[in-house]
Amino acid sequence: MNNFTTLQSKKNNFNYLAKPNDIVLFKGNGNYTWVYLANGTKKLVCKTMHTILDEIQQMCFIRIHKSYSVNINHILHQEKYGDMTLLMTNGLKAEVSRRKRKEFLSIINFQS
Repeated sequence: MNNFTTLQSKKNNFNYLAKPNDIVLFKGNGNYTWVYLANGTKKLVCKTMHTILDEIQQMCFIRIHKSYSVNINHILHQEKYGDMTLLMTNGLKAEVSRRKRKEFLSIINFQS
């Protein structure tokens, strides 16, 4: 997990390095992806979330929704009031879709 990944920012037109464990979640938006970091910052990357996840190739990320992939090391707890929502270490919440819920629960139970 000490490997760095290069993320290219569309807005500022520069590359920056991030450790995969410093990334809390990805939020996809078409051909762009917001990268939310543990220090509270977010970066806009001009790549699809699928492309970024293929490049990182880390087992700690799980796709929980069409628009969200989370780092399982940054999940504080899951709220089960109606829809399943995850509270992340940086304070963000991410909803687990109905279609991804079974896969998510099996991975979390396997990790425990």
